[in-house]
Amino acid sequence: MEEIERWWYIINNENHRLGAGLADRVESYYSTISIRSKIVFFGFFVALLIGVFSSTCFGYEVNINGKRVGYTKDATNFTNGLNKVEQHFKTQYGIDNLYIAEDIEVKPKFVLTKPILDEEDFYTELCCSDLNVNVRGYALQIDGVEVGSFTSEEQAQKSVQETVNKSANLDVTKDELVSYEIKEDIQTTPKTFNLKEVRSEDLWSTYLLTGDKKVMNNEEAIANQGLPQLASRGDFEVVAQPEEAQPEEAPQVVENVENNENLVTENDETETSSGFLKINVVKRSIENEVIPFSVEEQDDPNLFVGQEKVLQEGVDGQLEKEIEYTYQDGEVVEANQLSERIVAESVKKIVAKGVKNNQTMRSKCGRFILPSNGNISAIVKPGSHAGGRAVDIANSTGTPIFAVGDGVVTKAEYYGGYGNCIIVDMGNGDSYLIGHMSAFRVGVGDHVTQGQIIGDMGSTGNSSGPHAHLELYIGGVQQVITEIWSISEGQNV
Repeated sequence: MEEIERWWYIINNENHRLGAGLADRVESYYSTISIRSKIVFFGFFVALLIGVFSSTCFGYEVNINGKRVGYTKDATNFTNGLNKVEQHFKTQYGIDNLYIAEDIEVKPKFVLTKPILDEEDFYTELCCSDLNVNVRGYALQIDGVEVGSFTSEEQAQKSVQETVNKSANLDVTKDELVSYEIKEDIQTTPKTFNLKEVRSEDLWSTYLLTGDKKVMNNEEAIANQGLPQLASRGDFEVVAQPEEAQPEEAPQVVENVENNENLVTENDETETSSGFLKINVVKRSIENEVIPFSVEEQDDPNLFVGQEKVLQEGVDGQLEKEIEYTYQDGEVVEANQLSERIVAESVKKIVAKGVKNNQTMRSKCGRFILPSNGNISAIVKPGSHAGGRAVDIANSTGTPIFAVGDGVVTKAEYYGGYGNCIIVDMGNGDSYLIGHMSAFRVGVGDHVTQGQIIGDMGSTGNSSGPHAHLELYIGGVQQVITEIWSISEGQNV
């Protein structure tokens, strides 16, 4: 029994000892956990403060050529905006090998109170700036001397070819370039130049042909061809700065950005126009020549003398010639006709000429004639006919109206109820009036002779049908028609 109690005591004491050690270890562990949590929490808090502070207070300042453009939180906003502007220029001018040639600096900056720009803001701001844009192109050298800057070797070649065409007035729609020879040595070499020096093939060819520098600085020609020598950038307007006044005797000079070459502007009046290229050209040209139509006249007994009628309209013919021209330095030195053929035959004009005596019934005194042939439709009726002081002669529209007597036309126009009316002054207060005509054959101021066709019968004005209305004045007094002519109503004259 004593032995059992002794072992029980030993085991109990050992458990107590082990339990006390375990408690100490647990307390030490929890103490360690508390310190670590504090460190982690403090670190997280510090990192959070740094992140918040940096995201709100720090960014980038963008400068171009030392001039601040704006601020951004992300430098890629500016880079993307710049690339977008560069692509805008490439699309607008059709030049892939251009680039923005500016001194650009992007540096970290405290921007808490600064206006922040995004990608679109930078794009708009840069488009409105007069950026220095360069082209990686080619220089054209003639006999070792540089004469121009081109966007590509292809543009330089096209400009030279267009110069050849212009030297021979070549119309590509109808001419054939047989051969040509350029006496000078032509080379192209790589060259970087400013976008504002870009010109079209048309302007370059004119310049190469004439040597006239004014062509290259003609603002209207540059604008018409959509070239970038303008104070604008696409849809964004740029305010052009006023130029300083230049002395009249001193030409204005623009320096080339890359190689400091000088381009004399249109103020230089001393420039002599001589081309850069000496060119011999042979071309074949198709030229059309008019074959005039002939006129054939035929007598027509149904028409009065002085009347004519076109029976067939004339049509010009066409002759096609093939001619070979030889040009030297823009001047024709030889022309040989190779062939010709009639493309279209001419058609003669046929005209019927009147041969019938146009004298109508003569007056009792023999001095006057009636103005037309036809039926006497009215002599006495109200209005201008009152007392038989006028006569109407009816016939078809277009029947010729003759001059009753010699005189000067004082009226040839629409005249109220008379319609188209002619008045002829025979002098000494004598005159006559003829109304309702469909057309005039004479005008005011014309001298007419008795029997001359002066108009066509019609039904203008106050009229119920085509006829000629005649009033005769002697000494300014309207005459009774039956006292002048032996006529009556219903009679054919």
